Amino acid sequence: MHGRSDTKGGDTVGKIQREAPRSHVDYYRADLASLDEVPRLADEVMSAHDRLDILINNAAFGFGPPVAAERSAVTAMSSGLRSNTSRRFC
Repeated sequence: MHGRSDTKGGDTVGKIQREAPRSHVDYYRADLASLDEVPRLADEVMSAHDRLDILINNAAFGFGPPVAAERSAVTAMSSGLRSNTSRRFC
């Protein structure tokens, strides 16, 4: 599992393990709004595991108030799509 907050991530891992005691969940911290963190996260996961059985992408990010210009909205959506589909795990 991945997230931006070690505190929230640890709390979520604890909840999963309490509800499913035989589960095994690893937590990795990264802010995927920073494209520099994507390859770092991929390297960290790949060095800890022989394979990745499940990958669920539910990533989204915003830039404050609603985007006024159509071009800015397209740029923001394109950046989000690239961060979810064009990295090492795909």
